[in-house]
Amino acid sequence: MRGVSDATGLGLLDVAILDACAAVGATHDRPFVKTRLVLDEVYARTGIGLRIASEPLYDLARPWVVHHRLLDVNGNVGSPDFGPADPRYTECRLTALGAEALAAERGDRSPLPIGLVTGDVHAGGRRPPFDPGRVADAVARANELTDDEIVAAVGAPAFPFGCTVEGDVGALARGERVDLVVTARIDDDGDRDDAIVINGLVPGVTTGEVAGDIQSMVAELGPAEFGIRDVSDLGSGSFPDLVRLVVELRPGADRDAVRARLLGLWSIRQPLEAQLGEPLATTIRRFV
Repeated sequence: MRGVSDATGLGLLDVAILDACAAVGATHDRPFVKTRLVLDEVYARTGIGLRIASEPLYDLARPWVVHHRLLDVNGNVGSPDFGPADPRYTECRLTALGAEALAAERGDRSPLPIGLVTGDVHAGGRRPPFDPGRVADAVARANELTDDEIVAAVGAPAFPFGCTVEGDVGALARGERVDLVVTARIDDDGDRDDAIVINGLVPGVTTGEVAGDIQSMVAELGPAEFGIRDVSDLGSGSFPDLVRLVVELRPGADRDAVRARLLGLWSIRQPLEAQLGEPLATTIRRFV
């Protein structure tokens, strides 16, 4: 798989970041180290500068980006709406899983299918992430499953925010390039009958973009016709409640009609070009 590690399925820059952490002593069993020192080490080893490598480093610590974090960061890693603190003002170190990933890279333990559960869509790539529990189960039972059963065991791509994924998952699993459709989570508010809640985002979209799109649609159609009274950002600032956009409905509004209108917004529902580096079953069997 070109550009991807056979030991973990991670991208080569991600592996370089983990390796740099270990080189400067930022391991899971030691104190945090200034993030800038890790990025300086990445540059010394790869020639990739701080401005290019800092976002990928922070992504390895962002729970809304990856299912299981490979880095701990002491400080502000940002949010879907705001960037992180400057690397001079944060500290980082490997998580226990990050240490295991690095051990796999160095041949000190068996390979780990981490790349399958992180993907690289967050970095502008085409490999979507998959549910970590289902991937682990497929690996554990791979010797007793057919290729089709492995694909069924892994299931459709799964993003940390829990957005819906539609499309030809079978073709994706065969290694073909496909156009998926990803949709943000839109739930009923359990505490209110007059509201719809957007609890998650599609990859690469901010809370502000969603709120702005809704407000623009309301202004264009007219609040009475559209059935929306207000949109409030009640996110907690921490994952998994980082995103909570409450769409307050007007009395008598048709909830299903409002939901259908929301699903027409690009920031809520959009295409995603996806392709794995090889058939999914082939990848799973590599980690048995």
